[in-house]
Amino acid sequence: MTGGEGPLSRPSFVYDRVIAADSGADLAFALGYEITEALGDFDSTQNRERLEAEGFVACPRDKDYSDSELALMRVKDEPYDLFGGGGGRVDHLISLLGLFDRYPLPRLWLTRKDLIVSINGRREFHIPSGEDVSFFPATGENVVISTKGLVWDMDSAVLSHSWISLSNRMREEKVSIHTSGSCFMRVGIDLIGCLESQI
Repeated sequence: MTGGEGPLSRPSFVYDRVIAADSGADLAFALGYEITEALGDFDSTQNRERLEAEGFVACPRDKDYSDSELALMRVKDEPYDLFGGGGGRVDHLISLLGLFDRYPLPRLWLTRKDLIVSINGRREFHIPSGEDVSFFPATGENVVISTKGLVWDMDSAVLSHSWISLSNRMREEKVSIHTSGSCFMRVGIDLIGCLESQI
């Protein structure tokens, strides 16, 4: 869990470990999660006293790493889902995206409005026709992508920081995707119930 806007409701996924980066603790508490690790300087959380009462210790505000990076350092190579990071300051979003060049990608990334799925290789998803879907690179590397089932299918298109597939739409109720590397697929957070069994 990190700062920035996160989902308003709790998905059905069960987590044995919940790491909260600073105000990510507010999101975790709001969704009813029990925090197993709280990291950061606690300068933006509204629950500093609660965190300290539970034995968590803030790090110094002047540090070399962002609170989100401290959390990703703890995750290491374990699969994880990222909650938060939507809305708020654009520099925080750019910084968070930059972390994916140095750390493993989240399986899922849930913000207030977005459900973002990591894709690498071949995947299929059943999504209602007419729904918006976007694709963008997960790291600084360009990614070749081909799709079937969209209004504007891609045939060996190159996703990069200068070109993404923005606001495409489902033509059918199934999309087949093939990528040469890691990219993100974005759909509306309201589709979480539809996709939970497909992740």
